[in-house]
Amino acid sequence: MSDEEIYSTYEKCLEAVKQNAYHLEFIPEKFMTYELCLEAVNHSSDERGFAFSQYIPSEHQTWELMELLRCRRKGYTEVDINYLRGIPE
Repeated sequence: MSDEEIYSTYEKCLEAVKQNAYHLEFIPEKFMTYELCLEAVNHSSDERGFAFSQYIPSEHQTWELMELLRCRRKGYTEVDINYLRGIPE
């Protein structure tokens, strides 16, 4: 499957980032949403999480998303996003 096919729909982009967060680098701008970035962070598996954060557009780099990324980087496999909302910035 070519890159053009992999990133041809939002659903395919979502599946790609669920498999590997580094797919964010190749997601077309029209499909880049906060939810897609959140899925990438939720499915990131390595401790170098901030390495792919460069592919998260600045408008999607919320405190909650970056905190979730930090937690994933520390090795937490599941983080309740509602818990993070209670932590002051």
